[in-house]
Amino acid sequence: MVAAWFFIGASLASEDALHPLSPPDTSSPKATLTSFLENTRAAYTLASKARASFISSERQRLSVDEVALLTQVYAHLNRAIRCLDLSKIPKALISSKAPEVAILLKEILDRLEIPPISQWPTVESNGDKAFQKWRIPNTEIKIYRVLQGERAGEYLFSAETVKSLETFYQAIRHLPYKETVTEGWYERYVSNPKGLTVLSVLPLRWLVDLPDWAKWRVFGQAFWQWLGLAIALVLGIAIVISVYGIGRYWRRRHPDSRLSSLWLRVVELSAAIAVLIGLAILSGGALGITVGFHQGLYILLWAFPVIILAAWLAWVICSAVAETIIVAQHLRPRGMDSQLLRLAFRLVALMVVSAILVEGANQLGLPSYSIFAGLGIGGLAFALAARETLANLLGSLVIMFEKPFRVGDWIRVGDDEGHVESVGFRSTRIRTFYDSLISLPSSKLIDATVDNLGAREYRRVKTTLAVTYDTPPQKVQSFVDGIKEIIRSHPKTQKDKFHIVFNDFGSHSLDILIYFFLKVPDWSAELVEREGIFLQIIQLAEDLEVKFAFPTETIHVESLPSPIATSTPSRVKAQASKRRRKPAA
Repeated sequence: MVAAWFFIGASLASEDALHPLSPPDTSSPKATLTSFLENTRAAYTLASKARASFISSERQRLSVDEVALLTQVYAHLNRAIRCLDLSKIPKALISSKAPEVAILLKEILDRLEIPPISQWPTVESNGDKAFQKWRIPNTEIKIYRVLQGERAGEYLFSAETVKSLETFYQAIRHLPYKETVTEGWYERYVSNPKGLTVLSVLPLRWLVDLPDWAKWRVFGQAFWQWLGLAIALVLGIAIVISVYGIGRYWRRRHPDSRLSSLWLRVVELSAAIAVLIGLAILSGGALGITVGFHQGLYILLWAFPVIILAAWLAWVICSAVAETIIVAQHLRPRGMDSQLLRLAFRLVALMVVSAILVEGANQLGLPSYSIFAGLGIGGLAFALAARETLANLLGSLVIMFEKPFRVGDWIRVGDDEGHVESVGFRSTRIRTFYDSLISLPSSKLIDATVDNLGAREYRRVKTTLAVTYDTPPQKVQSFVDGIKEIIRSHPKTQKDKFHIVFNDFGSHSLDILIYFFLKVPDWSAELVEREGIFLQIIQLAEDLEVKFAFPTETIHVESLPSPIATSTPSRVKAQASKRRRKPAA
């Protein structure tokens, strides 16, 4: 953060010997201005000492003593920063930009005609009434009294002043210094690498020996800063493209693996976020892009994408965890339990995403309460516009919790009948027996009468056998007893609840009622077992020489006498019968 101070050649008086944890005195405008100036001068002095020590050596990196000096520099600079109201700077930028803001203010004060220290206001200067703010004469630089919060009662350089410092500096940078103690500090600071972390990775000697052309200013930044930013962008894009290419190759090789595809998406998003955060840290720390340019670059190119990608990443992680649990527990992908598990993780993802968006907005300087208010108003508008969708969602939740049917069950809803194929968050899909797909809205489904045929433990079989009237009673009784034995001996029938009886005299046959239950899991198994039993009954009828009757009808036709008896001979009455076959019921 303060490595640029190695490149400053001036020196000042002895360093301040304050305790590292002692706060600055901000009890009055005079105390605040005094604390700021003393701490910035002390920080500059210590940095100059460390710089002179390093330049006079042949070492590539900092010594232990030089690192200790920089630690003291941090302490003094942090005290100077605490004299500023940084509420107008996005929280995400404070750590990297606060030192630059403090140095920028010091550069401005060094060019101003500041009144003698005896004229700086104290608390007692205004009598019984405390100063609310003090403006340095002929400037817009203000020190005001904080009225609320944890620093209430202290005097700080106002947030509006801090926000406008770069504009103030551009307006007076051509003016001569009134105080030359830290002359050229800001220009050298923004043109050189910053941060002890960077200095511990890269040899400091490389940075000291940068050629003059690398320090040329282009649009307010040194040429080496633009070059470093371009190289970082190219490397970051290469990393993201490489990770995405690997994921795309894997998906082509495993097109049906939804779980692995989700975890690959997690890796891709994580790589993109890591690259963006790395670029943000690099530009604000090592490259030292100036506060105005870096703030716009940070918000437009890095902060918003990082927040959006982080929210997306949270959503994908929750989906991937849900799918992992479904696979690990061997649950049906479209089953009720799986859908309920997905819904639970989506609700968790929704809360995490909301927290990320609110905190991200807070880091960018947007007030959190406005985000909450916007979410509340937006949620109300969404609820009004999507009442049917919400009703269907609640209906799906009722179905998932109460479980009136499951995926694979055979249900009948009104005139619709078929197997449940999936239960979604808006509708339930039923595959009919003629292979069409019906989508029933969940809100209507919970109000309808649902006949769950798939929930039966036993499936009823009821039919009637018709044998011819010329079958002897003994054969009828033997046929009935034989069918009973078939039902008793079958492994899938209910043994204590069946009826095989000679039931009725039909119009053309003797009717035998067959009524029993099968214990099978589904309709397909029922058809197979019915077929087996019916084939045994046919074989029994063939063994006993029992004939099945066909529906018949006898018609008697009688000729009528001639209306003119004298003119026509009498006719002999004739009788005919005609037999015709009807399709079996």
